[in-house]
Amino acid sequence: MGQFRTVYASIGNPADVLGQDAWTVFHRKFVVLIRHHAMAVHAEWVSPFGAPVQSACVRFEIADDDVKLLQHDLTALAGEYGQDHIVWDHANKTKHLAGGGGA
Repeated sequence: MGQFRTVYASIGNPADVLGQDAWTVFHRKFVVLIRHHAMAVHAEWVSPFGAPVQSACVRFEIADDDVKLLQHDLTALAGEYGQDHIVWDHANKTKHLAGGGGA
């Protein structure tokens, strides 16, 4: 088996850019993409009901060979939903995947 890494990927809706329906679909697509590329998903978190800011995080393992493809797919997803970035954190290095942002 090749090399792999553990990653935390996070999304949010701090400026309330997405309505509830759009946020739900964005979150679902985010998780589906990760599950499609990941070797294993260890945990998923979402902000509590009624929180002033919606957010979600997934912790997973991914083969090094699959990292760029998932980052590309997540970047495209962020752009599709007008999000500035998706946070990608591994090995103490955080990278913000730009999505083109804007409402």
